Amino acid sequence: MVIWQNGEFVTWEKATVHVLTHALHYGSAIFEGIRAYRTKNGGTSIFRLDAHLQRLFNSAKIHMLDVPWTAGELSTACQDLLRLNKLNEAYLRPIIYIAAAETPTQGKKTNRLSVDPTGLPIHAAIGAWKWEDYLGTSHKEPHHMVGTDKGVKTIVSSWQRIDSNTLPPAAKTAGNYVNSVFAQREARLANAHEAILLNKAGMVTDGSGENIFVVKNGKLLTPPLSAGCLEGVTRDSLLTLARDLSIPTAEPDLPRTDLYTADEAFFSGTAVEMAPIASVDGRTLHAPGPIFEKLRKALNTVIRGETTDYAEWRYPV
Repeated sequence: MVIWQNGEFVTWEKATVHVLTHALHYGSAIFEGIRAYRTKNGGTSIFRLDAHLQRLFNSAKIHMLDVPWTAGELSTACQDLLRLNKLNEAYLRPIIYIAAAETPTQGKKTNRLSVDPTGLPIHAAIGAWKWEDYLGTSHKEPHHMVGTDKGVKTIVSSWQRIDSNTLPPAAKTAGNYVNSVFAQREARLANAHEAILLNKAGMVTDGSGENIFVVKNGKLLTPPLSAGCLEGVTRDSLLTLARDLSIPTAEPDLPRTDLYTADEAFFSGTAVEMAPIASVDGRTLHAPGPIFEKLRKALNTVIRGETTDYAEWRYPV
């Protein structure tokens, strides 16, 4: 495997960071998850690459990271990486992080591993690999339908989603995901596939690594960004597709009881793509439901290039 790191393509063995890297000690890294798909014509396209890179640079701005590469350079790196690794379907992981001091500091008064990262270099890397399994579900090859029709078992986590005034959920920050790790581990200990987190007001936010949708009386509902959920690219894509399919949508605050009484519910995200929720805290839901199936078919058609609609969402490699 070849990895892009700081402007160069290096082998897996050489793609390393120092043990005193600031991001390792303090979580000071931002990242993205992006997918590339094989299309109907036999080529490969990266799905909504521009939206992912825009979110990456938004995260950088929130964290006051001066990224040494442009979005165009990172876009080219993603495309070249797929070619070099001969991947026609892949998950890509760009990460930008605060690195270790470039010179030893013995004898100096400044602690180069303090919380304050001022003056430390900014590094970046992009990896790409086949990620065909998430939440215990597998894809079918070739040209599989995105996501899965296997319903997942969920619990509402006892861990609360981080608050906007604690850590900004609008930024896809490595440190934020410790919150998700705790929730995911709790779910696994409860023999569930995934956890659903509430905010401090008791409203639904998202899963440990996915946005969430609820269907009630034919209407597609998803929590507002102000609830504390990540501004998901797949979330945005599904809302756009739903409106174009004349499916009513809304973004209201959702108490946990709306999960229990939903006609159907599902997760969305780059890694999970789409996954129907079979149960929440032991309450059974219809999985997969008709709205899920309609949206999944529409998303698959777009991703696979089986329509000329939304062509701007596909970036040929």
